[in-house]
Amino acid sequence: MTNATLRGDYDALVCINEIRKSYRITDTAKIGDNFIVVEGLDSKITNGRVLTLENSTTLNAEGVVVDRTVGLKIYFQNSLKNNYTPTDVAFRNITGLSTTPQLVVSGTLSEVIQTKVHERLHKSPFGLKDLSSQDNIMYKSRGRSDTKLRYRQEQKSFEDGTESQWDKITR
Repeated sequence: MTNATLRGDYDALVCINEIRKSYRITDTAKIGDNFIVVEGLDSKITNGRVLTLENSTTLNAEGVVVDRTVGLKIYFQNSLKNNYTPTDVAFRNITGLSTTPQLVVSGTLSEVIQTKVHERLHKSPFGLKDLSSQDNIMYKSRGRSDTKLRYRQEQKSFEDGTESQWDKITR
């Protein structure tokens, strides 16, 4: 691998305070409900993921922990404390995006560098997936205990199966 391969078209890096992935609530949800229905659900809404729900009328917000998803319905481990209508949103915080320019949430220099490398490894020619193992540079969020790529099979975070990073990288 050359430095140019690692850089590709992703030289530009923008550090910002916050990145949110939003999901529009499509059906009314009431206090005590344990689910919402959203538009455009993606595979990154998994068991244990924390979402924030915002009521656009009262400006109340609450954190909920995802239990499971069925279709476009997100079930929570706890009941709702506020009412929500189709004008409201659910969102999750993201630490980086593999875009051009690359977007990374501000943090320590080490966190920013790790996130930049992590996001770059999602793109071609690498195409690595988010993983569940905290001791891997492709761990799904900040808080990694190590930053290595692994020879062994690793469990993917947001889809079924495993991935051997060693086998995916052309040498």
